Amino acid sequence: MPQPRQPAAARRRGARRTSFPIDRSRVARELGFEGLCENSLDAVADRDFAIEFCADAALVMVHLSRLAEELVLWASPRFGFVRCRIAT
Repeated sequence: MPQPRQPAAARRRGARRTSFPIDRSRVARELGFEGLCENSLDAVADRDFAIEFCADAALVMVHLSRLAEELVLWASPRFGFVRCRIAT
């Protein structure tokens, strides 16, 4: 039984279904899903915020690491550009 074609707008957005001849409704029921997702991009596009946060956090950590390395170097007796007071 051939699968019905997706709407043209969904094909243009790159939404694809599996190439295997499966009954999507049955698979959704057996896995306990509420229903089908007509556009596969809708099912996975919400993860972008997580990877964006990880990339931004990694970049911040690189900059903080470089700053800390510079402070250690500047505070060394060889350079002495920075003096740290020890709180008493």
